[in-house]
Parts: sequence; C-alpha cells; structure tokens
Amino acid sequence: MRIEESGTWRLRVPGATSVFFDNTSSPRYNWLLPGCLVEEQTMPDGKIHLTYYDHLGRVYASKCDLLRAWEQAGVQILDPKFDSLNKKEK
Repeated sequence: MRIEESGTWRLRVPGATSVFFDNTSSPRYNWLLPGCLVEEQTMPDGKIHLTYYDHLGRVYASKCDLLRAWEQAGVQILDPKFDSLNKKEK
C-alpha cells in the first residue's frame, strides 16, 4: 500500500517512534476493514498520536473521520455487541 502524501501530512518528530497495526495485529484494532491501518506514533513525552489509513492509502486524523468516509462509501458496519442489546429490547 502506498500512503498518500498530502498537504495535511504531518512532520515526523525527532525521537518519536511509529508502529503500524492492521485488523489482525491487535484486538483493539480488529474493527478495521482489511487493508486499513492505524499508526501509533509515540512522542518523546509519552503521548500517543493515532493516524488512520484506508485501503487506498488515504490519511484520516481520527477514527470518526475514517468511519464517516466508510459511511459515505456505503459501508455498513455490524457490531455483534449491539445485536444482543437489540434483542433484549424486543
């Protein structure tokens, strides 16, 4: 995958480290669609910045931005956690 470079691309911070995760790398990111990535950039002060990438390499600043793009593309996300809640209401 080629990560798109754009005018919003942030500069790398000296001393920061980056780790990339996909939907199989960590349970906390198993909600990602195949081909999507999350970059965890750990800053020298310990703060973690998250950047999301879709399967085409487009960059998103937040999970909400990525989910909104999926919604606009017609992707429907089904979460089994909510299915059990809906059954209780009936």
